[in-house]
Amino acid sequence: MNLGIQTPDGVQLYDDFAHHPTAIRVTLDAFRARAGQNRLIAIIEPRSNPMKQGHPLATLCHAIKPADIAIIQRAAHLGWDPGSLAPHVEHTTLQVCEGVSDFAER
Repeated sequence: MNLGIQTPDGVQLYDDFAHHPTAIRVTLDAFRARAGQNRLIAIIEPRSNPMKQGHPLATLCHAIKPADIAIIQRAAHLGWDPGSLAPHVEHTTLQVCEGVSDFAER
């Protein structure tokens, strides 16, 4: 966990460089333990080579399970479509965005 910020309305934001599904899972498990029953939202920007290749997608599905919502960026450099994870993710709401500008509108 690199950076923790609390907003005036009590939302806690963290920036972490977890570049592989296994590291994402470890990080989200730690955040879930800290958050308890509070909502946990993971925003994933797949930039590392394993993530760009989408290899293996089943591992990524497992990695995002601790999150209530997982938002994954769809980018031109990806060799896979993040939306393809949706049928395989049961307890996490999956959202796909085109980039950071999508968040400015929410």
